[in-house]
This record gives sequence, C-alpha cells and structure tokens, in this order.
Amino acid sequence: MTPKATSAPPISVIIPVYGEETIIDQTVRMVRETACGVPVEIVVADGGPGHATLAALTEPDVTGVRCPPGRGVQMNAGGAAAHGEILVFLHADTRLPDGWPGRVAHALSGRAVAGAFSLGIDSPRRSLALVAAAANLRSRLERVPYGDQTLFFRADAFRALGGFAPVPIMEDVDIFRRLRTRGERIHILRERVLTSPRRWERDGVAWRTLCNWLLRLRYAFGATPERLAESYRPHADAPSRDCLLFFVKHPEPGAVKTRLARAASMETAARFYAALVEDRLAALECGDFDVLVCFAPARRREEIAAWLGPGREYLAQRGADLGERMENGFRDAFARGYDRVVLAGSDIPGLTPELVRSGLDVLTTGRAALGPAEDGGYYLAGFHRDGFVGAALHDPEWSTHGVFARARGALAGAGLAVAELDRLRDADTPDDLRALLDAGVFGGPVKPLARALLEEGSATGPGEGGR
Repeated sequence: MTPKATSAPPISVIIPVYGEETIIDQTVRMVRETACGVPVEIVVADGGPGHATLAALTEPDVTGVRCPPGRGVQMNAGGAAAHGEILVFLHADTRLPDGWPGRVAHALSGRAVAGAFSLGIDSPRRSLALVAAAANLRSRLERVPYGDQTLFFRADAFRALGGFAPVPIMEDVDIFRRLRTRGERIHILRERVLTSPRRWERDGVAWRTLCNWLLRLRYAFGATPERLAESYRPHADAPSRDCLLFFVKHPEPGAVKTRLARAASMETAARFYAALVEDRLAALECGDFDVLVCFAPARRREEIAAWLGPGREYLAQRGADLGERMENGFRDAFARGYDRVVLAGSDIPGLTPELVRSGLDVLTTGRAALGPAEDGGYYLAGFHRDGFVGAALHDPEWSTHGVFARARGALAGAGLAVAELDRLRDADTPDDLRALLDAGVFGGPVKPLARALLEEGSATGPGEGGR
C-alpha cells in the first residue's frame, strides 16, 4: 500500500473486510476497472484476526484502516478515514456494474442523500434469482436496502447521522430507518451489483432466506441487534475451521485432459474439462466447509477468475511439481487458520460434499485421509494441521499405478493411520468416460460433452483405451 494522495477524488469506496486475504486485490482491481477511468479513493477497513487482509493487500494507492471487528464499526472507521464527498460501502465479495461512479453521482445529484443498487446474486440458480427479486421489491417499497446492495451516502449526511450504529447486526437497516424518520430521500438504483452466493450455498438457500426474514421480523418487533446476533452466525463470511483445496487448471486446449484429447480433439476435451470443473465446484460449494480454488498456472489468475466468477476464494498453486504444489497448498491453508484440510482434484465426477465431509471428519493429529482412484492414484488427501506430513505428497512416479499405495506407505511410515474413502474413477480416458456414462454419474452440460468426446474418438479411429 502507498500513502493516499493529498487531493482525494470526489467518491470514496470503503470495503470492510474480515478474512478476505485471497480476494482483496481482485476486489480493489474490480473497483477501479468498473469505474471506467473515474478516479476513486479506496479505503479497506480490516477487523479480522491480525488484520491479515491488509497484510495480503498488494494493490497500490489504497488506504488501510485497522479496527475492531463488526461491520458497522469497520465501516465507520473507513468512513472517518475517507475524503470523498460521496461514500460508497462495498462488500468484498460484491461486483459493481461498469460505470458505477456516474450512476451514484446522478442518484445523489437531486434531493436524495443516500441510496443503494439493486441486488443481483452471482449464480445461475433460479431460487437465488427469486431471492434477489424479492429483496429488490422489498427495498423499493420500504426504501430500506441491505448492505450487500452496496450502500452510498452524501458524506455530510452520513456524518450528520453519526454514521452506522456500532451494533453487531442490522446496522444497514438501522441507518436507513433513521434517514426515513428524518424525511430524507433515498434512491434505489435499477442497476444491479452482483454479490457472491457463498452464504446461501453454504447454509442452503431456503434456510438462509428463512433466517434473514426471521431476523428482520424479530427486529421489527423490538429485538435488539445484540440479541439477534446470538442467533446469527458471527463473521459468517470468515473462514470455518474446515477447508477443501480444489485443484484446477486453466482450461486451455492441449493443456488439460491430454489423454482424452489424443482420442478426440483438444478443443472438445478442454470444453469437457471446463464444464466438469464448473459442475463439481457448484456442488461442492454447497458443503459446510470453505472452498479454496487452487489454480494453475499462477499467471492465469485473471482468466480463471473471469471463468469461474467473482466471490470465490482463489489461491495460486506454487511449486515445481505436483507434490510441491500440493504441500504448499496445505501449508497456505493452515496459515489461514484452518485446522482440517482436504485437497482434491477437479476431474472426479463422483466427488460430492458428503464425501468431502467424511474425509474432513476423520482427520485427527494421528490420522490422515486418502481417497483411492480406480487407476491406482488418489483423488483426495487430507490432514489435520497438527498431523501434517508434507513429504508423503511427493512421488517421483506420478501417473503410475502405485501412487496411492506409496502415499499410504509413506503416511504409515510417518506414524499416521490412514482412513480410506470410497474408491472413485476420474475422467482421464475414453474407457473412463464410458464407465462413468454407464454409471449415470455425469449430469448437466457435462454428459453431452462426454458423449461428444467418445463420438469424435470413434470418428477419428481407435484412441487410448487404458493406461
């Protein structure tokens, strides 16, 4: 970070964060890119343990504020450090629309002193589209938006109100109720921000929506924010103690699913891989654990984030070979405070949240987990932070039949018991595709692409049938 310029832009963006080390740079870049050349001041208010998000921030010209946790407290601290005539409060997992500074400035150019964007949820699920539509209807009728809609204020009006109430929850509802009591005008823009679906996918759409409505109802009937916070998961966006490292590659033709590409075309193999990753990632993010997308190559961060979407946790793979990248992935996850971590490949159609959960649950200081693959390798490895044996992940003969057996032996040699999970088949060869199709494992857009690969292989002649 660098010190702030003495002449501040007219708009300040305040980003309250708690444990957002892996996405903060991406968020800051997004703010600037979507501003379309309009200069804006960016303030990051970190209330997380050790202020780790600020420590991870590398983007220049950002003002960092260290403060106690609590979104209202953090936004007030960020607002106090900001110099803009307009204050915009942005969640770190939310994407602004292109040209947003002009829309905000126009909304506040008349009598309105505050406002918000309409809500969009970055997911193709129809249930979440309905959630967003209901939230937008309610906010337009009541003129009381939620914080994930990205709130904005004239700075003088915000400070005249005393900012957000220093409460653990409902600070967004409280401040707009105070504005309405004063008779101030509030502008809800038609343009949408896109917020991450991670809270709904983690808790379940129906359950998270019901909890939100019950909280709002109890607040309307006089429950205090402190009492409501007792039934609301504190720091819901902070990492849990359990984590899945989901290893992916950029889906470049010729660089992924090369054995399938030899039997068909590189382009179809790459499309199949991309669809399989998207399908498994959407399913796994419904589990009750955090997911870190560990990607390679590291230089493709922007392309991978554009492919898989904002709001996810991205972590570059580091190392000269697969074993080193796996070991570093575990070490990076443990450094983020996770106690139990499993690592899995992205080309396992049978990998489910339930299977990942079973792998996490067996992890202790004296027991690791391995998921054997049909080809003699393994699709999942898991460790407790106090029982990690990184050396067991190094193998001089990857892609050979004995990888699983050698890893199990290395773990046993280090004194760890090994819990073996269900045996699964990956999708590496035409024979794999046939077996997976016969088993009915593929769904959505993955199934027709698997069939297309087999059809292309049949048309071009016999391909690789096994290992």
